[in-house]
Amino acid sequence: MKGIFHSYTGNALLNASLMTVEAMAQLRDVTGITPAVLLRLYEEKKLPAVNRRLKNYSMLFTINGPLYYPDDGEVYDALFREIVRSVEYEGSQVCELSGLRFNRSFEEVYLAALERIGVSEKEIAGRDLSVNRVWIPLIGSLGSDAQALPQAKYMVKVHPVCIALLQFLPFSSLLYRGGILLMDSSDFQLARTYVAMNYQEMTARIEQISTAEEVPNVSYSKGHYMAEILKLLEEKEKASDIYADLNLWSFSNSGTGASCQIDRVPCSLLRRLYQLNAVQIRRELEKILRTEAINRSFLEALEDNQEWGLLYPNVFGVGKKQVNHKGVSIAFFETYMRIVGDDAMLPYARYIASLIREFKSNSFETYLNKTDAWRQKDYRSDLQAVLIKATQAGRWSLAHHLQLPGLQEMPIKGISYSMYRCIHFYYQQGVRRERMPPIPEGNTSPVSMVCNWLIGLIQQDELSYRIIADLSDPQRYMQVGYNKLLCRAFERPEVCVEHVYYVLTDPRKYTFVKAALNDLLRIFFNQPIQETFPVSTLPLPENYPPLPVRKWLQQIADFAADYQAYFYDVYSHPETDALPLNKYLRTVMSIPLESSPFMYTFYEMTGRTNDWLKNDGHNRKWSVDLLYSPEGDFSVLFAAVALKLSLLKGYHHHLSESVLS
Repeated sequence: MKGIFHSYTGNALLNASLMTVEAMAQLRDVTGITPAVLLRLYEEKKLPAVNRRLKNYSMLFTINGPLYYPDDGEVYDALFREIVRSVEYEGSQVCELSGLRFNRSFEEVYLAALERIGVSEKEIAGRDLSVNRVWIPLIGSLGSDAQALPQAKYMVKVHPVCIALLQFLPFSSLLYRGGILLMDSSDFQLARTYVAMNYQEMTARIEQISTAEEVPNVSYSKGHYMAEILKLLEEKEKASDIYADLNLWSFSNSGTGASCQIDRVPCSLLRRLYQLNAVQIRRELEKILRTEAINRSFLEALEDNQEWGLLYPNVFGVGKKQVNHKGVSIAFFETYMRIVGDDAMLPYARYIASLIREFKSNSFETYLNKTDAWRQKDYRSDLQAVLIKATQAGRWSLAHHLQLPGLQEMPIKGISYSMYRCIHFYYQQGVRRERMPPIPEGNTSPVSMVCNWLIGLIQQDELSYRIIADLSDPQRYMQVGYNKLLCRAFERPEVCVEHVYYVLTDPRKYTFVKAALNDLLRIFFNQPIQETFPVSTLPLPENYPPLPVRKWLQQIADFAADYQAYFYDVYSHPETDALPLNKYLRTVMSIPLESSPFMYTFYEMTGRTNDWLKNDGHNRKWSVDLLYSPEGDFSVLFAAVALKLSLLKGYHHHLSESVLS
């Protein structure tokens, strides 16, 4: 007998039904589906009786269809047999679900079935013979469904055989997120095998339950379904063989609350799961996927290329409700991190974990056995102490430190919590001594260039011995600042106000930040061998600083120029007009950079400058507004350094001119 279909269709529901029939009849492909096969399965599988027992049937087709009529299934049986008896292969109409051609509409077939079993014309007139949600889930019609699904504007054209095929769908329908699961994929072989697997599970459930009892729904989480799909993907030779996305539909056709959701599973996620499904960690992955409480967060993190929090050991709850989460194995952890692109830090995390085991202090050891040790307030400082000891022993260096995540881009933020957590993971896993990771040649990251630039300035400063001693001291290194150092370097063309903003300032708040920078320089100045750096030009990013900041710095420079003009005019030699360069330099160098003393000096400077401008016929008037950032924040500390350095740069300019003249 001629097959009804040559291939699958563009309709996910109908494809799932075709695949279910293939599984039930053990067919090689969809071309083997004939009217005779459908009728045989209908009788062998006792379709009406089983569908009436399946709880999922009402979710697919509501409770308003003839299956539930009080006629012992007479109408249902007559309609199914009429459909398969009169299957058409050609016709003037085209099915909107399958693309098949036909002449006799479903309404005509339904009418013929009712007439065949002797239903009266009066009773037939009272029945709804249209294609509606009783036959095709979520479809609208011009009949009674118009209230529930008002999008229906015309009678849908459907080949009657599609109605018969859909009646087999409950035999492979599991539940997902409270609705019927429908797995849709352009990889038809994957979808076909998956539907067959679901059919086997439903068949087992049906056979285990008495024929007098209802067959309950079978429901699983997304992770469970992904675990089952992975089993089907194991035959693939490599991840690149996985080429299709998946759609996990969850829908209900019940009542007026009919709904549909789609979880899209991109090909990229399937490939990542495939890579995680390596033999040595396969059981671990399956356990995660089948644990409903955690599998959704795991899949979301993996899909978004994010760290998953439960990779790490942790403690949840308190008291009797406390749960100790052991985290994952090292093999699973490292595979996951490689897949999401965070594996660059792993060799350093392993190595630092071994350094902790070797150089930890007694106070550090008191809480290192806690799963959340990395959260402790002293963890950062205790880890820094370990790295300093390792540096002094020649087992760590600034060059190594600058390879850690978060230490490549400005502003400097220090070691990330993600790195702390990774380090502690390896420590808790018992990682012992590791080989020191190699240092890539030619580190030209912005942070590396800032460190080299500042180290060069410190090494060539007149007070370098004091700065280096303070940076090397565990008690004093955090108090080291660089404002006075940069002001003393005013003669250098490699130092300007923009560098102060770039190196030392939080661009969001215009406050000085130095903790992370001091950590880096402390490591360098504790190295047994310290390279000498020349003071070279520190490149700034393109269009840096932003235009509003440039305008603000220009205003500060304009005030510095006015103050300098006032000072030179008032204090020049009355007879020779010689500029008071030495007096000016002493005055500017004495400007304090602390908030309160600076404000007193600033008011005095602006007052005298404004009086001079007025007497000289200028309309400009300077005020405290100069100390406010473009965002309106009072940024006195940064403004003080910017002003002092601008004044010194102006002095150096005039000094150079006087020498040349």
